[in-house]
Amino acid sequence: MGFAQFIKAPGSEGKEKHVPDLSLETSDIGTVVKIQVGKEILHPTTKEHHIEWVKLFGEAQDGKFVQIATLDFGEGTAFPHGAVVIDKAAYKSLAAISYCNLHGVWENTLAL
Repeated sequence: MGFAQFIKAPGSEGKEKHVPDLSLETSDIGTVVKIQVGKEILHPTTKEHHIEWVKLFGEAQDGKFVQIATLDFGEGTAFPHGAVVIDKAAYKSLAAISYCNLHGVWENTLAL
């Protein structure tokens, strides 16, 4: 039994309120990766039901898989949204996983 079997991909739910959405913007200091959980339908942010964290990973140009950032949201105290600046040329793709305290781990990927 491995961890991968517990990760849910886009389409597993239908409404997609758990999937971390990834979008890119260019800035003077690099590429801004915006992450929002529940783009189509907002995820609840209550003590009883919330996103605790999102982790952003990248597939580097040399094929290595590296962690870029962790966004912590606490126990229903913050809207699950954040941004990280990267050097886009350093990565082939990005992957984000989010953790809902009731419904587990969800993933999304973005090819660069």
